Amino acid sequence: MKTNFSRMIAVLCIITALFSLSAFASAAAPSEEELSPQASAYLTDYTAWAVRSSNHEVYVYYDVTATKTIGCLGAKLIVIEMKDGSDWTAVKTYTGTTSNGMLILNNNGHGGAKIYQGTSGNQYRAVVTIFGGSSTTNGDSRIVTTNTV
Repeated sequence: MKTNFSRMIAVLCIITALFSLSAFASAAAPSEEELSPQASAYLTDYTAWAVRSSNHEVYVYYDVTATKTIGCLGAKLIVIEMKDGSDWTAVKTYTGTTSNGMLILNNNGHGGAKIYQGTSGNQYRAVVTIFGGSSTTNGDSRIVTTNTV
């Protein structure tokens, strides 16, 4: 009887230890969101993409989200490139300012678009410099190359 009681206590201790370890492991495991790195100190998310219309207009869209309301946010530069053999050649450059709407002040999100009149038979893409910072000159830039259209 004393042996059965000792075995029962030993089994209870082992079960308790196993549950304690599994609870500790699940509490310590980071979530997928915690594992995802932040884009930068100023930017949480950013993207750019291109769409071509039936009359060969190339629409370049961008979207950027900041970590909080920041001084300046948006697209600092958009360079439209045309495929020339195996190379890409710049055909149009848009420089971002607050007056042309590519940059916005004191906000936490911004998106926009620029339109370039392409020609039939050519392929285009854009290289977009996304920017977020405390001012128009102090911050983080990220470069996104869009899909080819």
